[in-house]
Formats: sequence, structure tokens, C-alpha cells
Amino acid sequence: MKVSASVRRIGAPVILVAALFLAGCGATSASSAAVVGGTTTITEEDVRVGTEQFNASGQLEQPVTPSVILGVLIQAPTVLETLAAKGVSASEPLARDALRKAGISDPAPATVTLLRFIEAVNKANTPGTLSEADIAELNTKVAGLKVVVNPRYGSYDGAQGQVLAQVPSWIVAPK
Repeated sequence: MKVSASVRRIGAPVILVAALFLAGCGATSASSAAVVGGTTTITEEDVRVGTEQFNASGQLEQPVTPSVILGVLIQAPTVLETLAAKGVSASEPLARDALRKAGISDPAPATVTLLRFIEAVNKANTPGTLSEADIAELNTKVAGLKVVVNPRYGSYDGAQGQVLAQVPSWIVAPK
């Protein structure tokens, strides 16, 4: 399954390039977390492996950055759950099979989640699948996500649906 180049109906918060869930293990320390929010923890390892495997799978011509992958992993639980409630599902076995066919013999859970997200969003963008009210509801949910992002990645902007780089205030530009 490849990311289609078709025009997306779902707003910016849910577009792949604007961003790409993983329930973490309880033993994950805050120092190794890329994101913590509610009951969700996305580890730095999830982001690293997800980025490596996704880029190696050839889903896009250009490699994506860890920040893009992290943005999608932040949104994925909400997007997948909301779309499933609207009758739009994304199969884990199909995502695993697609990754295996792309040469990823043992896809990580984060990578499977990324492909499920892409599949669900592509299906949701099929005309007539979602109403304007459904799209507005989904975008509102994504915009309202409350997470704490490890500063190495930036901060999550729900309105844009992406992780944005931040320059800490203690870093002074050279003169």
C-alpha cells in the first residue's frame, strides 16, 4: 500500500505529511519517551525504528523525518479509533503483509501503526466516505490532543497536526 498523491479531504491535522499511537510499556522511563500523554507513551525507540522501517519500505520517494513519524504516532490512536467508529478500518495483518513485501521482515508495532494510519486516511479520503461533520469532528479531536513532547523533537501543534521544531530560549543566535 503506497501513499496516494490524491487530494486529501481531511484537514491539515490528519494529512500524512502534516504528521504520521502506540501504547507504551509501563516500564518506560520519562527520559526515553518521545511523547507522553494520557495513557499513551511513544518511546524514542518507537520513533527511531518506525522512521527507519517506514523509510526503508519505499512508501514515499523522499524519506520522512522522525518528527513527521512522531506526529503521526501521536494522532494514530485517535484517528484510527474515530474512523473505525465511522466504518473506516485499517487492517493490521494487511499492513504487516505490505511491509513484509517491501522487505521489512519483522515490522515493529510503530511501523505497522504508521501503515494502518495511512490506509485509514486514504480510505477516509474517498469521496462519500465521511460527511463534512465527520471530518470536522475528527479534526477537532486531533487538534485537541494533549501530549508532552520531548524537546529534542519540538512540540505538538494540534491545529497543524504536526510536531514543530523549537529553539530553546537559552540558545542565543551567534552575532
